[in-house]
Amino acid sequence: MAKKVTDSKVEMTEVLNFHKVPTKLYMDVKGHIYKQLITLLPKRIYTLKKICGKQFWDHLEIAEKRKWRACICPHGNSRCFSI
Repeated sequence: MAKKVTDSKVEMTEVLNFHKVPTKLYMDVKGHIYKQLITLLPKRIYTLKKICGKQFWDHLEIAEKRKWRACICPHGNSRCFSI
């Protein structure tokens, strides 16, 4: 469960494994994931780029991509995760 963190100049949201990401980025990626859930098959492995879409993912900075991989992927900085 994500929760907002107030001890930062930028509004942050705490996600998996106590990592913090900017709330706007969290909401954007969450929205893209929710839109794609209906198209994803269970017990498959997906990259965040595949789920969020190439256009969205490619505009993110490398640091943002790393933060999201660490937050969403249960195995740390893995590039993939299972649905």
